[in-house]
Amino acid sequence: MLFLRGLNRFKKIQNNNSIMVKLYVIGMVPGDMNTYHRLDRVISKLNPDIIAVEETQNDIDSLMEDVKVNSCDIDYYGEKRDTLLDEYPDSNVYTLREYIQDEIWYYLRLNRSRDGGAQIFGLDDADFDDFRYAEAIEIYSARKDEFLSGVFSARPKDARMQIKKEYNAINDQTSYIGDRPYLIVSDDELLMEYYEARDRDTANRLIELVDEESQKEKEDVDTVIVYICDMTHFDVGYQNISINLNYVEHSKRRLCDF
Repeated sequence: MLFLRGLNRFKKIQNNNSIMVKLYVIGMVPGDMNTYHRLDRVISKLNPDIIAVEETQNDIDSLMEDVKVNSCDIDYYGEKRDTLLDEYPDSNVYTLREYIQDEIWYYLRLNRSRDGGAQIFGLDDADFDDFRYAEAIEIYSARKDEFLSGVFSARPKDARMQIKKEYNAINDQTSYIGDRPYLIVSDDELLMEYYEARDRDTANRLIELVDEESQKEKEDVDTVIVYICDMTHFDVGYQNISINLNYVEHSKRRLCDF
């Protein structure tokens, strides 16, 4: 059914001569301390009409509003630092500072883009059955925490190197850590089942979004949609998001390429 649905929508998009929808799926590695500058380059280069993210709509609205309201509060940075130190007690304070500052500016940039007319969508389904995949979520959370613990405990220069290596490891399906990247999921059946379910759901939402935009009446104006997600979804060892989008033309990029 998904195959036919995607194929039919692809045909409708291609047959619509009034507008072309360009979809970019952009992967990022958790802990990246350069997301603000990279997002800024994405927005400057692609000029997206829609920026979709791997959050629920309520969550992304809350995150953006929290930063917008509190970023000038003198205690806001300290509260974020203390929260991360509780979770990652061996963290390097200079690395945490860079990470927190980057995160704040990242959400401020999303706010600025929305104020400029772009739509910000959270594509995660708030009703997704997390309980069914509780064990898989626990496994992935442990891997992610282990990875972030290593990043945050390193000096800023070394932390950035770890992030760069993980970008490359996932992209190449090779690893500098043991025999696999931390954020690969295709080595575990439970993780694969969980991520395949999530990616089918997200791909359907993107297909619907592209379809809706393609039907709007615009004259000689392209619509650009950017979807920013965890690089985990680029793992080629399972039925990932790009495979589910096979019948909708899209470009897959890493955030670090901008």
